[in-house]
Amino acid sequence: MAALESKLRERQAHLREELRGERADSESERDRRSAREVQDRGDEANTGQWREANAAVIDHHEVEIQGIQAALSRLASGTYGMCVDCGEPIGFSRLQAWPLANRCVACQSKAEGG
Repeated sequence: MAALESKLRERQAHLREELRGERADSESERDRRSAREVQDRGDEANTGQWREANAAVIDHHEVEIQGIQAALSRLASGTYGMCVDCGEPIGFSRLQAWPLANRCVACQSKAEGG
């Protein structure tokens, strides 16, 4: 479990760094836009698409960071690796592949409607 905790903490640090960069890029783009008086429709459309993509990346990183924090909380409480639905252990290979997993394969399949 120590290796998984280390993997979670490394991923969390990496995501936080990327999030800082994405937010800084977003702010600098906003500053560039406000500094320009005239902008053609093509520039405006490209800027809008970039903003939407940047916002999606930021949202994805924030959700993953929340998942990591939840996994670290489960580690601290001793419930990490136990399925939140059935209480059975989650397979170690599943945790290695996706350390944020909070359900066993069977319960995850049911949760996804399978």
